Amino acid sequence: MNYELAKLLNDSGFPQSSEYQWVKYMDGSTELVCSHDRSMKPQMKTLIAAPTLSELIEACEDNFFAISHWPEGWTAEGGLVIQHGASNDFTAQVQCKNLPTAEEAVAKLWLALHSTSAANRP
Repeated sequence: MNYELAKLLNDSGFPQSSEYQWVKYMDGSTELVCSHDRSMKPQMKTLIAAPTLSELIEACEDNFFAISHWPEGWTAEGGLVIQHGASNDFTAQVQCKNLPTAEEAVAKLWLALHSTSAANRP
């Protein structure tokens, strides 16, 4: 997972307890490190989680349906039950298609699910 996608997840509230993290230094450079590495450099500016595929799927909870690989790329599918009144529930299905990695597909699914969820809160 690249730094930009990890930062987008972070900015959207994704849990920051991943085993891997992106470090951004004061000079603007970035480096992916294991969170167990305690040799932190003083010129570090920020730490941002770089979740594994398992962590991404777990974070989607019951809203994750499937992941598949096609010649065009990876697809992650999920859905969300949204309440509109007392009895008008429906499922909003979300697909993130044709992405280069499984991690990117599920990360974008998590972002889409949380965007849909936030937009439909009472």
